[in-house]
Amino acid sequence: MHTLSDSRKLSDSTKQGRCCLTDQNSPKRIMIYTHDTYGLGNIRRMLAIAQHMGREYPLAQVLVVTGSPMQHSFRVSPGVDFIKLPCLSRDRAGRYQSRGLDIPLSELVAIRRELIAAAYRHFEPDLLLVDKKPMGVKNELAGVFQEMDAQVKRPAVALVLRDILDSPDRTTEIWLRHGYFEMIREYYDLVLVAGQPELFNVGKEYGFPDHALKKLRYCGYIDGRQYQTTQTQTQPQPPAPQKDCRPGLPHILVTVGGGEDGGRIIESLVRAMRTSTFTERPEFTATVILGPEMPAGQRLVLRKIGDGVSGLLLEDFSDDMKTQIGVADLVLGMCGYNTVCEVLASGKPLLAIPRVEPVAEQLIRARRFSERGLLHFLHPSVLDPITLIEKIKECLSPPSFLTSSKVTLDFNGLDRIGYWSMHAMEARQQSAAGYRKRREYVYA
Repeated sequence: MHTLSDSRKLSDSTKQGRCCLTDQNSPKRIMIYTHDTYGLGNIRRMLAIAQHMGREYPLAQVLVVTGSPMQHSFRVSPGVDFIKLPCLSRDRAGRYQSRGLDIPLSELVAIRRELIAAAYRHFEPDLLLVDKKPMGVKNELAGVFQEMDAQVKRPAVALVLRDILDSPDRTTEIWLRHGYFEMIREYYDLVLVAGQPELFNVGKEYGFPDHALKKLRYCGYIDGRQYQTTQTQTQPQPPAPQKDCRPGLPHILVTVGGGEDGGRIIESLVRAMRTSTFTERPEFTATVILGPEMPAGQRLVLRKIGDGVSGLLLEDFSDDMKTQIGVADLVLGMCGYNTVCEVLASGKPLLAIPRVEPVAEQLIRARRFSERGLLHFLHPSVLDPITLIEKIKECLSPPSFLTSSKVTLDFNGLDRIGYWSMHAMEARQQSAAGYRKRREYVYA
């Protein structure tokens, strides 16, 4: 297992994520699989990796295979393209189902499995990056690994994990039940963790066996803000103060990811801004990003509640969170991976109200980060308009930012994921070259 401290001892070119490939001038094909059944987190994180690969290795051709319904909203650089899979969704109990097509789940997964396998077979990647699930959703990568078994030359294969998946007990049980560790032994060259062991030690917490620990690399956190400029580039501004707003008020950005389950947070804020929680007038302005996956009915309700509220701006979606965060004095959001990384990398304070079901990922992250003085934390069980406003006032009061952090966050995740991926690809190519030379010698 390689830690961040090990990575820091590498050469300057390694720290920058650039591997000195022996055949730098030959095109590389990189296939990225991300299942995307819930929210925007996976597609944004894996797209940042794809964009980084395309920028650092100009001859690379990157094919992203995804089930995200939002992939079309993000601009990608030349050399990066998508294959869109039929959408899956996940209910609050964690069960998968068809999102848009009225067909059984088994048939939808069969369609996705065949599309993924066909893409792999025809694209012939030199590198395969798999997001989070070693066998994909419902084992839909089985066809890819069957194709791989029939090949003499295999691509390098790396599993990309965010810092926290779920509670240790539940994650370990799932990985053992599905045979994920055996899949890592058989097919994967690397397990790349986009996090730091000081905050969450994936290998220890999830009981990685020795053979998997040897392939584990902690890469640091991913700050994907530099890859978020898209088709419409605007410069977000705080809502214009109205007649009952004082000039120069602090500005809050509210973001709840895709928005599918963030309505309660937004409603608490909007109702607080409407009522007499404030003595006479709002003490801050707010931009609220509802999220593209918020149910239409809830979107209408929130807009009705927020109609006429001074200093409040409701937007359906933003593809430039970098700028949105930049004009904020405080960010209020859930505790998803991307939100935490982008806000903390920007140096802005974060008030996190985590999702607590169907997985404990966000709750664990909120507790670990708040215990180390990295963010403010409010449990959703105590969320109401009055409690929320009091917590916001606390976050905005001098000193407005947490200064007692016991951990320094490392945001070089993209560089290290790029380095280790290319390193594995070169090792595979050298091994294949050695294999060809041995065959030539034996059969000469």
